Amino acid sequence: MRTLIVALLSLSLAGGVVTTAHADKRDHRRDHRYERHDDRGRHHRHGHDHRRHWTPRDAYHVGYIHGRQDQRRYDRGKYVKPPGYRKRAWRRGERLPPPYYARRYIVHDYHVYRLRPPPRGYHWVRVDGDVVLAAVASGLIVQVVNGLFD
Repeated sequence: MRTLIVALLSLSLAGGVVTTAHADKRDHRRDHRYERHDDRGRHHRHGHDHRRHWTPRDAYHVGYIHGRQDQRRYDRGKYVKPPGYRKRAWRRGERLPPPYYARRYIVHDYHVYRLRPPPRGYHWVRVDGDVVLAAVASGLIVQVVNGLFD
């Protein structure tokens, strides 16, 4: 009888250890199946709907449309060339002609086009379909982004 009691007691203790080990594994995985709650629309029931509604226009804003990444081409609207302008490929080290110093060619919203902020003393300038980073005082070109507005 004593052997039977010892055997049952050891079995119950062993079962408790196995159960504890199983619970620890579950906690480690963070798999709390019974604690999951469906909170979708919870705010809506209280009169708040803070979800952002996705539109096709948003896809263009973040740079993706039809599952493919935008190739960094934008439509900035009508472009008016300065008098005597001819299309050419701009290179680093060249100088912009004075007509491009006008405010209408400066790209102020560079972040929209995913351009980095210009360093102090420089600004982004639209030249036809390209954008160049040029010195404010001299027009010296230090960087060219070809075809941004094509």
